[in-house]
Amino acid sequence: MTLVGLTKPELTWKLDYDLDLIRSALIAELDAVNLYASHLEHLNDETAKKVVGHIIDEEKEHIAELQCLIMKLDKKQEEKITEVNPSTCIADGS
Repeated sequence: MTLVGLTKPELTWKLDYDLDLIRSALIAELDAVNLYASHLEHLNDETAKKVVGHIIDEEKEHIAELQCLIMKLDKKQEEKITEVNPSTCIADGS
């Protein structure tokens, strides 16, 4: 997607749309952690528990990545997060 030549309202709309999609993905990841955690409580097989525990860890990593991305794209959200947690988060993976 090219952003060159777009007006400020067009750029704002595209950013808002991206943030909506990313926030929806964050909600889905949080729901997945809750679902897997509830399953984990009822599993009996140790291998199944290990695999589901690993999946939960992966989902939590996705949550962290999405939170960092939101902070990168929404400076007001970044401000609010850093007010609560002063540690920084870099969304570009470095």
